[in-house]
Amino acid sequence: MSARSLKPGGISKIAAALVSFLLVSAFLAAPSVAGASGGGDGCNPHRTTNYQHYYFSGIDDESFPSYYEGIRANIFQYSPYVYNSGGGTDVATQWIMLDTTGNYWAQVGWIEFPGGLRYTVVQFRDPQYPQGGFSDTYPSWPINSTIGYKVTYNPACPVNCFDFYDNYSATPLIGTDWGFMPTDAQAFSEIHDQASQIPGAVQDPSQTSGIQVADTSSSGSWYNMLGITAAYSGANGGTPPAWDKVSPVGTSYWNYYNSWDTACQY
Repeated sequence: MSARSLKPGGISKIAAALVSFLLVSAFLAAPSVAGASGGGDGCNPHRTTNYQHYYFSGIDDESFPSYYEGIRANIFQYSPYVYNSGGGTDVATQWIMLDTTGNYWAQVGWIEFPGGLRYTVVQFRDPQYPQGGFSDTYPSWPINSTIGYKVTYNPACPVNCFDFYDNYSATPLIGTDWGFMPTDAQAFSEIHDQASQIPGAVQDPSQTSGIQVADTSSSGSWYNMLGITAAYSGANGGTPPAWDKVSPVGTSYWNYYNSWDTACQY
């Protein structure tokens, strides 16, 4: 596990990331699909199933604002191999989000189920919200395209608190008048079973690029994320397996990341 400190008044990258899609099965009903299935890219990594073990590759912002007003990025529509364990259906996903301590997050990106079933997904989590939040799906974009996503926070909350966008449309997919003050911004690739492929391959990584954030100090203006990349595994943010890769690496700040699974060359 890469060494890094906690954000002042906030939470570590992995603590925030792990709450991201942990409740996806509770919020989002998985389609019924028979057997395991590969996506349009990548390969079957041929690893034994361990459903409900979590793996992440991505980036967390280090700007340290009082709170964020938005995050936006271009996410490559990679279509990985997603394993159907029988006892539970895995997903692969790549997303951006605003979040804060205590299982609160506002997230948008793509999600893929076994059988190549893909959607744009919006997920909102707030323990005080009715049923704890919501997860909605929308039509997917073509695989191997790059689509812009955005989440915005309105400081005038509780009026029009969060809006969620895809393809940088002027009209949000959905918004909510329920909200929290986001103190973290991040972008990750994620799977819940090592039998699935973390998005990306050695010769064809899945990239999230042009990541920008806005916050109180910028008066709502966008600026490049000052991000640190890392990969993690497990509910406690453990050391990642050798096959779960992310770049660039090091202590410099970045506004993009590449994720890939070493089991797949292309």
